[in-house]
Amino acid sequence: GINRWSTDYYIYLSYVEQGVRGFLSTKLIFTTQSHPSVFFYLAYTIPGFIFGHILGLNSIFIYHFFRALYGLMFLSATVIFFYKLSKSKIITLLAFFLTFYVSGFVKISSFFPFQATRYLDWLQEQNIIGRATGPLHYSVGFIIFISAFILYFYSKFSPIKKAVFLGLLLNGLLLTNPFNFLLIVLCFSFYLLIKFIFFQKNVQFFH
Repeated sequence: GINRWSTDYYIYLSYVEQGVRGFLSTKLIFTTQSHPSVFFYLAYTIPGFIFGHILGLNSIFIYHFFRALYGLMFLSATVIFFYKLSKSKIITLLAFFLTFYVSGFVKISSFFPFQATRYLDWLQEQNIIGRATGPLHYSVGFIIFISAFILYFYSKFSPIKKAVFLGLLLNGLLLTNPFNFLLIVLCFSFYLLIKFIFFQKNVQFFH
């Protein structure tokens, strides 16, 4: 709906509006305290700048249009990743179903009488539309996150090209969703650590 994610919606919409007004950096406008603008949340300001400041569309339309656009890109990237990983259409379809259609874990609050709710239901959403069309920095963060893994593990680029593209993706991720940036750094660090440990024991593992 238009009032998505409760009060957070207005903050995200304000980032788009700042792009509409010609700014790529963002401020928290719902405060009287003075603070500098930062170049985070470019997933909001860049669409706002191009489609609002230049083309004249309003921030509400831009926000929800890019929710749908980023959502389609996120779903496409997910399908590509699952297929690259499994090399099977059936496994890809099953993984896609489990990711976007199956409910989250159950949180049992009482056995007698039995009462249960979906764990973190506010975050996991209940259907594919809700899970794929969240706040823009979530969707773009997921897209870049998945793209970085596909680039690193499945691309046939030379090591130099791969390093350049991976660096661009990680910088874009940092400017879009810092939490996802930290998550992917931890994932790659853990992977390289495990790889290094096995390399010490078995050189063939490195290849």
